[in-house]
Amino acid sequence: MDLTIAFNLIPYLISLAISLGVTLEAWQRQTPSARSYAGVAGSQAFWTAGYIFELLAPSIEGKTFWDNIQFIGTVSWSLTFLIFGLRYTDRQFFRPKLTFTLLGLPGI
Repeated sequence: MDLTIAFNLIPYLISLAISLGVTLEAWQRQTPSARSYAGVAGSQAFWTAGYIFELLAPSIEGKTFWDNIQFIGTVSWSLTFLIFGLRYTDRQFFRPKLTFTLLGLPGI
């Protein structure tokens, strides 16, 4: 591994450690909104880990694979953030199962 690549990874590794720490801290809280926020921080950690592996991948196929893995973090972040917002404000959708199913489907 090139020294410049390792030096450039330091901020991303710090970000990953902070996201994982926030995930664990929020998961230990007993409120519904804190548990929902743990999902937000966990999906951000997943997204950052995918980006780190993408930077470390030597081939274009590996970079494409890890870039596709990051989409899981992207989709899960948006859904968990919506759930967090709803639980934090104590609001609900009219049909939550249908709404989250449709939001979870990729755009065609």
